[in-house]
Amino acid sequence: MFYSRGAVHDLTMLAPFGRYDEPIGILITTSFDVPPRESNHSRGSHHGGTSALRILEAVSKRMVEVERQLEELAFKGLIPRIAALLLREVEENEVKGLSHQDIAERLGVHRETATNALNELKTAGIIEIGRKHITVTDRTRLERAAGE
Repeated sequence: MFYSRGAVHDLTMLAPFGRYDEPIGILITTSFDVPPRESNHSRGSHHGGTSALRILEAVSKRMVEVERQLEELAFKGLIPRIAALLLREVEENEVKGLSHQDIAERLGVHRETATNALNELKTAGIIEIGRKHITVTDRTRLERAAGE
C-alpha cells in the first residue's frame, strides 16, 4: 500500500500462473481519493479511522472478486466462464461495449478461443452476437451453461 497526494493505492500481486506456456500473474489495483481533511492526518491515527475503513472495504471487495475469478479459472470450463461473465454484464438482455478481445482478456484466453466459445453459445440459440453487442436470447439456458 502506498500514498500519493491524498490518494491511497493498494497493489497486490498474486502468485503467477500460466495459460498454455505463457507465464502471467494477476495484478489487483485499488485506488481512491482520501478527503483533504483526512489526508493531512497521520495514517493509522484516530483521525484517519474512516480512511482505514474505506481501504479495508475496498480491499475486501476486491479480494472476494479475485477469489471468485480464481475459482472459475480452476474449476470451470471456458463456456461456463463466458456464460457467467455475460450474466454479470447483462442489462435488459443485452451486453454492450464488450468485444471478443475484451472478453478474452477478462478470462485469460486468446481471442480466437473466446470467439469459438461465443459461437457455440450462438449456435445453441442462447445469444446473438453483434459488434461490441451481445443479446441474450435465452437467459435460463445461459444460467444453466454458467452452472448457476
